[in-house]
Amino acid sequence: MPYPSAIFHENGAVAFERGTVLTSFAERARGLIGKRSIGPDEAWVFPRCRSVHTWLMRVPIDVACLDCRKRVISVRTVPPWRLPHGTSGTTTVIETGAGQAAAHGIVEGATLAWKELGFV
Repeated sequence: MPYPSAIFHENGAVAFERGTVLTSFAERARGLIGKRSIGPDEAWVFPRCRSVHTWLMRVPIDVACLDCRKRVISVRTVPPWRLPHGTSGTTTVIETGAGQAAAHGIVEGATLAWKELGFV
């Protein structure tokens, strides 16, 4: 079941207040498919994920790839109907609206955090 969690920078500043962590295979497979818009403070975390697709999506998204230490190793904007290549070392992916990653300080080298289910 997806659960809400703000996404933070390592200094404690909030990056996204409306984060959603997707935990099941079905949730992760559906992702943002069908969303007509993405709010400027919305982001989705895909733990244990090395790559994503934008098939059946209506809007472009920013895709941030994180390593096992939750450090951003790449960020790119991906238009609908694409299958971008994964970045080596990716263990988690964060998706948000196009242009929102940079607007919220999600850049290469940034380290992020969120509430892990079971560690409340």
